[in-house]
Amino acid sequence: MSKLHFYTADKAYLDYLRQFEPKVPHVDYSAASNHEKFMCGVVFETGKDIRYFAPVSSHIRNTPTNFVIHGKSGKWISCVHFTYMVPIPHGLTKKITISKEQDVSYRSLLNEKYYYCREGNNPERIRTMAAEVYDKATNPICRNSLDRQVRKFKFLCCNFKLLEEKCIEYAKEHNMALSPPTSVLEQDVKKITLVYALEKPYNNLTPSPNGLALVICPEKCYYLFVAGLALRCSFVIRLSLQAG
Repeated sequence: MSKLHFYTADKAYLDYLRQFEPKVPHVDYSAASNHEKFMCGVVFETGKDIRYFAPVSSHIRNTPTNFVIHGKSGKWISCVHFTYMVPIPHGLTKKITISKEQDVSYRSLLNEKYYYCREGNNPERIRTMAAEVYDKATNPICRNSLDRQVRKFKFLCCNFKLLEEKCIEYAKEHNMALSPPTSVLEQDVKKITLVYALEKPYNNLTPSPNGLALVICPEKCYYLFVAGLALRCSFVIRLSLQAG
């Protein structure tokens, strides 16, 4: 998973989700403010490449569903709210470039929040908390429980499974990917294995005039180049062609 960053989210998309889940956060402040609410991400990712972003808010509550952000003085200055995190397709978030913020005081505040979220093991803490909230909120036992505290937690959280369905529908309707294209390649690259070829050359290694070898994965149409020296060594690279 990539490093944590702050993002703005597409307002039209969030308005679309809010039709089905009223707890989806609004991103606009009062008319007097020039700043949009922003999100921290990616805080959680499902096995289906659905990526979650959590709103950062000045409404601070130190609970197991929030990550409290501390300022330089140690004072609580903000919160990452996991109960209201939402799945967002690739291309509907925009990374905030803090250095381009013209309001000096706001830029300083953003920097404090940003560096605290990325400091030490805080990224791991944020993602662990997000995963715990997601797992508990989507657990059928939790969602169907009659226990008062469990029911309270359930109603505090967005309906993540419903939002995922709508996220997928929106992405398909607008011909969008759920996650960055590189993630698909990364998954297949992880399947690359080193194998010994002591007796015969691997038939997917095709020598080229410039001394490189072309490894072809026809199922995915990926092309990887490896040094021609590998043809004379005791190992070659083989692409696992198993289904992802």
